[in-house]
Amino acid sequence: MLETSQFKRVCIAVILVILAVMPFFTREPYVFHILCLIGINIIFAASLNAILNIGELNLAQAAFMGIGAYASTLLVTMAGLSFGLPYLWPLWLLQPFHFL
Repeated sequence: MLETSQFKRVCIAVILVILAVMPFFTREPYVFHILCLIGINIIFAASLNAILNIGELNLAQAAFMGIGAYASTLLVTMAGLSFGLPYLWPLWLLQPFHFL
């Protein structure tokens, strides 16, 4: 029988594989959108977990994620851009702040 830590790793690996191959088996835009949101939140949670395990409390990731979400929302609603294009703009809007 697997130890609990090995069992957790196997479960996480299986879940990640299922999430990785799910977009190839579904053609629904809503399901694909939900899977993208799950992936973004997994990346955010993993980076925050890594920072907090070191012992530093740094909320810059949350600030960058919030600023990017706010900027993309403004570009869609106020500027009238298409839905896909504003996903790239927050990356370029935040570039000057990366060096601070």
